Amino acid sequence: MAASGSVNFSPTRNDIIKGALRLCLAVAQGEEPEADEVVEASQALNMMAKELQADGLKLWKIDEGAVFMAADTSSYSLGPTGDHATLNYVTTNLAAAVAESGTALTVDSITGISASDNIGIELDDGTLHWDTVDGSPSGSAVALTTGVASAAADGNRLFTYTTKIVRPIRIMDARLKVNAGNEIPFTEWMSRDEYYDLPLKSSDGSPLQGYYDPQLVNGVLHIWPQAENVRDVVLFTFAREIEDFDAASDTPDFPPEWMAALKFGLAVEIGPEYDVPLDRLAWLARERDRKFAFLDAADIEEASIRFEPTTGES
Repeated sequence: MAASGSVNFSPTRNDIIKGALRLCLAVAQGEEPEADEVVEASQALNMMAKELQADGLKLWKIDEGAVFMAADTSSYSLGPTGDHATLNYVTTNLAAAVAESGTALTVDSITGISASDNIGIELDDGTLHWDTVDGSPSGSAVALTTGVASAAADGNRLFTYTTKIVRPIRIMDARLKVNAGNEIPFTEWMSRDEYYDLPLKSSDGSPLQGYYDPQLVNGVLHIWPQAENVRDVVLFTFAREIEDFDAASDTPDFPPEWMAALKFGLAVEIGPEYDVPLDRLAWLARERDRKFAFLDAADIEEASIRFEPTTGES
């Protein structure tokens, strides 16, 4: 017999709920739960997922983001209604100067630029003007919706991206990508007290220190010193939020190896509401803990270890 060749097993939200209810002896095999039972179990599943989100690193939720620099700015809002920050972006240069209020750009390359993208143009006054792409680019031509606030010379930098970043739960590290393309790691990741103790937060230079405040809808990234060149971009490694279970057919925002743990975890969460016998509830909790412990042990990034001998007098 041959293996299936398939690796896309992914149960839905309701599959996990029905499995948890069977473990609680609340429904029989093949029986469908009541609608209110599904609603209440869905709420419990979402609350459990949010709790897991706060419990250590989840490697599949680690991503790389980019925030574009603004003149005289030391704090950036990161999230769906925040400042200009994204996962993926395109950069190119103007191939011809554009006058104030101009909407027609000629660029070195339109590769990766799409209609309605956010577009930032470096102006001659050292600021970035943000606009949106009007229609699909063609040849070397890109049209703007509004028009630049002031003149921009041939060779000035241009950035485009499609979607703003989700709110980072935490930021692990950051790098400054300078105009030439080199990435310089931040030298220090500060605490709240260390950042607010800085005597002059408006100092200009190359940002090499940061502090992140996660907040609720949008987090806030504080950098020091503030950027003096809008061609620079701050890149950062961050943890994303686990997506909600909203609909019956939603697939979990978890890898396949987490499915059994989610089912047992949900059974423990809702078990007391179904008067699950204490000995069975204790068994469910042990199985849940065993599965989560296995997954936590596997959720480790492999890295090399280097040993360096010391020399000199002992």
